[in-house]
Amino acid sequence: MVAKMIANVIAKVVAKMVAKMFAKMVAKTVAKMVAKMVAKIQSSIFFILLFHLCAANQRHHESVIKPAPRLRRGWRWLTYIDEREREEGKNCRLQQKRDAEGLLSSG
Repeated sequence: MVAKMIANVIAKVVAKMVAKMFAKMVAKTVAKMVAKMVAKIQSSIFFILLFHLCAANQRHHESVIKPAPRLRRGWRWLTYIDEREREEGKNCRLQQKRDAEGLLSSG
């Protein structure tokens, strides 16, 4: 009878200790997993922000400094400006040609 009571008390104590150890182990594992996930999310957010910053910086430079035509291909408004300038250049050359022909024919 006494031995059974002592065995029950020891079993309860051991069960509590095992439960505490298991809880600590699970808590540590979960904490590590959460820390890794947070680190990944932070790094991905950092790279996304860095990418957007670089893209915004490049867009700013494209609007200030005329980029090469291959860079302008993707930007509609820049392509439009490029086409308009090309058209103006053609008109200017045609006008110069007409003026030259007019001078030759009148002279």
